Amino acid sequence: MSSSSTKLLLLGLLLALAGALVFFAAGLGGNGSGGHGGVGLEVSGTSPGEGGPTPGAVELTGEAPPREGAQPVAWPLELELDFVSEPREEGVSGVPRRGGSANAKLSGIIRGYDARPVPATIEFTAGPNAGRVIQAGGDGRFGASNLYGGLSIVQVKGLSIPGSKREMLLRSGQNALLNITYSMPASVFGEVIDASGEPIAGALVEMDGQDAYTDELGSFHFPSMAGGAVLVLVTKPGYAPYREKLPIAVGRTVPRGRLRFMLSPGADLEVHVVEHLGAQAPAKLFLMPAGPGRVNSSRGQRTFPWHRINPVEVYPGGSVTIEDLPAGPVHLMLFQRAAKAAPRLVKVNLREGQLTTQALHLETATRLAGRVYQAGEPVAGALVELEAPDRVRASLAGLQRRRSFLESMVLPQLPSAHQAVKTDKRGEFLFTAWDDVSPLRYLSAVNREGTQRALEVVREGQDWVDLYLEPKDKQDARLHVQLAGRAAALPIEITVDGDPRPDFILGSNERLVIEGLAHGSWRLSARWHGEILLRGYTVNLEDGMPVEVKLPAAAAAGEGAAAPAESGG
Repeated sequence: MSSSSTKLLLLGLLLALAGALVFFAAGLGGNGSGGHGGVGLEVSGTSPGEGGPTPGAVELTGEAPPREGAQPVAWPLELELDFVSEPREEGVSGVPRRGGSANAKLSGIIRGYDARPVPATIEFTAGPNAGRVIQAGGDGRFGASNLYGGLSIVQVKGLSIPGSKREMLLRSGQNALLNITYSMPASVFGEVIDASGEPIAGALVEMDGQDAYTDELGSFHFPSMAGGAVLVLVTKPGYAPYREKLPIAVGRTVPRGRLRFMLSPGADLEVHVVEHLGAQAPAKLFLMPAGPGRVNSSRGQRTFPWHRINPVEVYPGGSVTIEDLPAGPVHLMLFQRAAKAAPRLVKVNLREGQLTTQALHLETATRLAGRVYQAGEPVAGALVELEAPDRVRASLAGLQRRRSFLESMVLPQLPSAHQAVKTDKRGEFLFTAWDDVSPLRYLSAVNREGTQRALEVVREGQDWVDLYLEPKDKQDARLHVQLAGRAAALPIEITVDGDPRPDFILGSNERLVIEGLAHGSWRLSARWHGEILLRGYTVNLEDGMPVEVKLPAAAAAGEGAAAPAESGG
């Protein structure tokens, strides 16, 4: 090619490049609408068509762009929100906060066969939190910070896991961990024997929610058992059931001959409630060991599953027989609506292989009655609840026991702490007042559809209360969190009542808005890299005022920080 041709070709290429640069610069000059407003962005764990609260929202603002060279912050800002009270509860002077004793925490992560996090359901099947359900999301994480202290039985279920059943000890103001992985199961061999050492065939062994029956040699085998402190229950008609909290090592084998469970002959108890007192519903009978109870000396575990029988229902004027109880002294407590047991506590001594009979007596008690209205008309089938502000203290008062007793056996909340009943066809309800245990109580009602609600404070001496249903508040409140002076993207981790929401990274020019919250007051705590920024700061969402969290310089600047690692594990 000639020199002149080469020069012409180079000139053409330069002109084409210049045109492309001009076109590119014009494209950067603005948008099609010509506006300068911010663009909204939601960070959510659900698709737009799904229900449920939005885990978090961030909105772009007109703030200055981040400083050149700033890198994302390595450590997340951790925000914890705990519900305090709804609007209708506030302003009632001298009344303890409803549910104030529900401040124990449980959190953890569930992993499947490949050690990856899996979604699961964690349900409380027995204990003071019975009926409570917690969901673990796709990241396997779960949590709750508004639980009642004491021993509870939790069951873990999921589509891709065999499931588990564990006993958890929750304490007020403390966090208990429940981390389960099914990737390295153990193999467990064992046997069931009687007091003379002879094998027991046909015994049902429940271990961590799995079932197996013993063979003619009294042996059983679980080929795949998740590691951890598993709950074991052994039953056979004619014997007192045996229970134990048993540690299982991950990925190990428990060989034959090492694990033995001994069953003792059971004792039977017949209870007769003498007085009828016009009762329309059964009374509730609670049984519990008098004193230390039966104890396995080698492992120190309580050996009878009292939560499997409590409460026993018996109609006043009638009788009930409870079979296969452990021998020894047992306390009986009887509860009946609009009545009380006299005496409150009865002690009986049970003997192996024998039937013991016991009569219990009722007497009239202070009552609380009322009617539920909706739009001026009585409402049938509404759920009405009467509860003490401090359920734990009220349960202990009914038991006449110390707080440590709730850590010795799995026990539901007693009627002295919480009662629930549905209104009759006249819209009326009836309770035992229990104002000698708790002079101030909360009385609430919800209609069948769950759309209307009423809440009142009941004081000592009140015997009739009318409840007027109103539409329930929606969970559509939001909290604005100000994080001034940021120059870099910031990872955010949020838990609401202990439940972790999906993690996300907040852009340097975005503001933080937490959505899907219940109306009322909340407590906010903030922490970054172990440094406490806020501790239990109370904020009323009805005020609509933002909360400022002052970030440390390193969290705001992000200089020299590495990209944030995956969080929430």
